[in-house]
Amino acid sequence: MNASESSSQPSHPPPSSHSTSSQWILCHRWPLPPNAPPFVIVPTTNLYRKFASRTIPTQPHSVVVVEIGCCNGFCTQKIVNRVHSPADQVLGMDIGPQFIRECQDKFPHVQFECINVLMEWNRTKALIEDKIKHVQLRSDEIPDLHLYVDIGGNREIETLLALLQTIQTQLKPPSLIVKSKALFAFGQKHDLTKMGAWEDLQSMAQEALLQRRTKEHLPESQEQQQQDDNKDATRTIGKTQQAAIQKRLYHPLKMPQRYDADGIAICRFHNFDRKNGCLLFRDTNRHGKTCPLDHEHCHTCLELDHVAWQCPHRCSTSIKDCQSPASLVDGLAA
Repeated sequence: MNASESSSQPSHPPPSSHSTSSQWILCHRWPLPPNAPPFVIVPTTNLYRKFASRTIPTQPHSVVVVEIGCCNGFCTQKIVNRVHSPADQVLGMDIGPQFIRECQDKFPHVQFECINVLMEWNRTKALIEDKIKHVQLRSDEIPDLHLYVDIGGNREIETLLALLQTIQTQLKPPSLIVKSKALFAFGQKHDLTKMGAWEDLQSMAQEALLQRRTKEHLPESQEQQQQDDNKDATRTIGKTQQAAIQKRLYHPLKMPQRYDADGIAICRFHNFDRKNGCLLFRDTNRHGKTCPLDHEHCHTCLELDHVAWQCPHRCSTSIKDCQSPASLVDGLAA
């Protein structure tokens, strides 16, 4: 980004001088207590929608609302009812094309984007900043950014934590509402209200991600021994359960996402599925190569001409030596 582009970026208020932990609260009922922190984690859909219907400012062009995980638009309806100009002020995102089509049918005047926020962060950030600049040009004032995040499925806690940390550090929204039953329970277990608790959770997440990488970077002999140990441990259970365990332990999507220098996600199936690779890239059905991800760089060392399971750095005693923190998705906030 050149100097002129940098100067045109919307300015945000500086980060709070309080610790990150003091900005978060676990909320299981409405209303919030007085002087509650601006970042909220809720466990239920009903409470999440209640926040959307009651906390968004109604002044014209005073706010931009971004909904990550808009699904079929039920929460979007609450947001649209609150803002003055939904076409200008609302941006919905979801990974499912069918959900985007459904939302576009319900709200044809609202902008919706089919995007995987966890894998396409650079594009996500650009879309949000463009929306802010659009409202700023119309009102001559910088609007507040209100973010609603509902990412379901079997997302690991550490991945969600990395995304939230990235949103905080790069977008600095004055309001962030997150719906996650798993993260709410995790926060209760580790007492998120304590000073420094959020930093502790981030450290735990990074440690979990490092352990996951370590498993994938074992030398061949140790990896084979680990697989033998896993077989011995699961010999007494049924075949269905064994298959599920193997899928959980070795599925490519269990590896942290990484990006190349252009911000394109590196394909994990291409790098870690020894048997099949990336079927979309291989184009076995002759439909044309349709995988939009990077198939040139190694997921481990980011070099060309080999994939991660063949990478010479896998046997390195120091995994950190062959990883660039700026290109890790689990390092989105790096």
